[in-house]
This record gives sequence, C-alpha cells and structure tokens, in this order.
Amino acid sequence: MKRILITFIACIGCASVSVNLYKGSTVFPTTDSSKVSVFQQKPQKENFIEIGEITVSEVYRWSDAERELKKAASKLGGDAVYIIHQGKRSEAALFPVYGSGIMGAMDSEIIVTGVVIKYMD
Repeated sequence: MKRILITFIACIGCASVSVNLYKGSTVFPTTDSSKVSVFQQKPQKENFIEIGEITVSEVYRWSDAERELKKAASKLGGDAVYIIHQGKRSEAALFPVYGSGIMGAMDSEIIVTGVVIKYMD
C-alpha cells in the first residue's frame, strides 16, 4: 500500500502544458497570472486579439487546470483565456498486490484547450 501512495503523490502537480502561437501573433510583456481571466466561451463584445492556444493535460482538478492556463497565458502577455475544448481521459490499471491478489485503480485526467487573448485599448 505504501508503494501505491508514494507513486500517486509523486504524480500530483505533473501538469503538461503546450503552447501554439498563431502565425504572425505577437508575444506581449508578461502579465500577472492572478489577473488573467478564464471564460467558458469566446467574449462577444470585447476588443481583443488572439495570441495562440494553450493545452493543459495531466491534471486531475479543474483548479489545477485553470492555474496552469493562467500561468501560461501570462507568460505570453495575455489578459484572458477562453475555453475551446474541455474533456477527460480515464485510465484504469490492474496490478498484483503481494498476499492480496490483484488491485485496481482508475483515474480521470482533465484535458483543456483555451485561446489566449490580449485586450486592445
């Protein structure tokens, strides 16, 4: 049981973040990640430009995914991110446990993609 717990704890916080800048987009000076907003859909009335897309995976709570989106967006100088894809990938594993037979585990990973935007004045 200790081996399972140690393996699980070691995997917490192992988010994978990928960034794809749009062709011709500009990377702006870094912004404060605590001020970056995350929207569930594209803002309709704001004057903004789209910088690129960020995909976050290998996280297991929405709060972790949102934090990673904000950190990555702030590095590009983004003011906000709107979600274009959100899903979960489930994985199951069976493994032998000495003296107890077989034990199973299941986990659901969150995968989210958002577009980074910069407000124009």
